[in-house]
Amino acid sequence: MKSKVLLFGATGSLGQFVFWELIQRGYAVTVVVRDKIKAVELYSYWATIVELDNQNISSISSDLFSSHDMVISLLGNRISHSFNMDQTGGMDFFEANDFILRQSIQHNVKKFGVVSPFHQRGLLKQSYFKRHEEFKNLVINSGINYTILSSTLLFSSLTRQLKLAKKGKNIVIGEGLACVNPIFDGDVAALLVQSLSFDKKYLECGGPEIFTRLELAQKLQLFSEEEFKVRKMNPLAIPTSLPYLKIKNPIMHDRLAYFYYVNRHDFITTSMGSVTLNEYLSKRIYEKLKSRDRMWMLQKQLVA
Repeated sequence: MKSKVLLFGATGSLGQFVFWELIQRGYAVTVVVRDKIKAVELYSYWATIVELDNQNISSISSDLFSSHDMVISLLGNRISHSFNMDQTGGMDFFEANDFILRQSIQHNVKKFGVVSPFHQRGLLKQSYFKRHEEFKNLVINSGINYTILSSTLLFSSLTRQLKLAKKGKNIVIGEGLACVNPIFDGDVAALLVQSLSFDKKYLECGGPEIFTRLELAQKLQLFSEEEFKVRKMNPLAIPTSLPYLKIKNPIMHDRLAYFYYVNRHDFITTSMGSVTLNEYLSKRIYEKLKSRDRMWMLQKQLVA
C-alpha cells in the first residue's frame, strides 16, 4: 500500500517539484490548496485535491490528518508577513504551520516534513528568519518524527530579480560583497523526499556555486539580455525609509527589510545541489511547464 502524504503549499514553485518527486517515488498525495482551479490544471488525476474553505487553514477537517501517514508543509516561503496572512485566511505562516503541526501530532501522523530558509547561526534579527527558526525548533521539540531541510536561496526566488534586471532595476546594497550559494528548487525537493525515510532528519543544503550578491546580480543582468548596469544603493538610504513603509505598504516593507538584511550577511552552507545557476537559466528551467507537458513527461517515466 502506498504511503499517503498530505501536502501544503503544492502550487508554489518548490511545492510543484516536491509533488512530482513524491509521485515518482510512489507516494499517494493529497494537496491542500486555496485555488482548486490552478491545482486541477497542474495535477489533474495525479492527486486528491482539497480546497480550503474561505482560504482558512483552520477550516481543514481533522479526519484529513488521521487518514494520512505523512504531512509536508511548504507554507511560509513568501517573504512578506502580510502576504502570507492573505494566503492562509488571516494567519501568519507560523500560526498556520503551528496548527498543521498540532493536528499532525494529535492524529498520530508518522512523519512531518518542512523546508525552512537557511541562515547563519546567531543572525536572527530579521523577522522572516526568526519566525522560521522558532517553528523549526517547535517541530524538533514536539516529539514528532520529522524531516527538516534548511535551504539557502532558491533559484525560483531569483525570477523576480531577473524581471527587475530586464527593466533596469537590478540593485545591490552597498558593494554587494555578501555571499550566498543558491540552490535549485528541484534539488531541494529531491533531498526532502529522499530524507522522508530517515528518522528525525535535519539537513542544511545549498547549491554547488558561491556568488557575491554583486556577482549574482551581474549574472542575472547578463541573462536578461538587456544592457543595463547593476545599480548600487547606499545602505544608509533603506533604514530611514522602513518605518514609513511599514505603515503605508507592509508588503513592500517586508521585502525591502529582507533584501537589506540578506545583502549584508553571508548565506553559505553545505553544497548538496547539483544544478548550476547557469544550467538553470540557460535551459529556462525557471519557466513553469504546462500541466499537460508535466503529466506527459511523468507518464512516460512511469511507463518506462
